[in-house]
Amino acid sequence: MGLLDRLKSNKNNKDFFEWLDLLLKNELSSEIKAIIFNLYEDTDNKWFIELVGTFSFNVKDWREERGYY
Repeated sequence: MGLLDRLKSNKNNKDFFEWLDLLLKNELSSEIKAIIFNLYEDTDNKWFIELVGTFSFNVKDWREERGYY
């Protein structure tokens, strides 16, 4: 059993993987070069996750622009 299968089999991850499967059930545009998960806490102390596609991606630029790894 691979890592993804182990994560999916954990009951605590069920909602996340159902959401992700729903988003990714259709093929991504060939123009998308990378996908990124954004995690953030809003002003009401609620956590959110977004899946974002980008048309260009350069690892070196990404690291330098954000200052974290």
